[in-house]
Amino acid sequence: MKNPLEELVGLRVTKAEIVHDYLQVILGERAGIRICNDYRLSGQTQPSTLTGLVLTGVYQNDSQVVISFEGDVKMVISLLPEAYKGPEAIILNREGLPTVVWN
Repeated sequence: MKNPLEELVGLRVTKAEIVHDYLQVILGERAGIRICNDYRLSGQTQPSTLTGLVLTGVYQNDSQVVISFEGDVKMVISLLPEAYKGPEAIILNREGLPTVVWN
């Protein structure tokens, strides 16, 4: 089964910001990702510096989701039990499609 995040490959980040206790990343005009779990960015110090980068790839296994951006920037989102701050790890919203939740 294809990871729904793969549908975002090729989209540019139009906004990335911390909202309350999660990271919100808006891609293009029709997709958004809410990251509620612990994450780390390589090659960047602040989430806002993702703005303008193109999403180039997605990888997932049982313990993490890795989202790659141009410029060799990677976001690693932990799926380990201790990384959860609430019931959801990641929430994907796409215009005209059902919401996808990693929990």
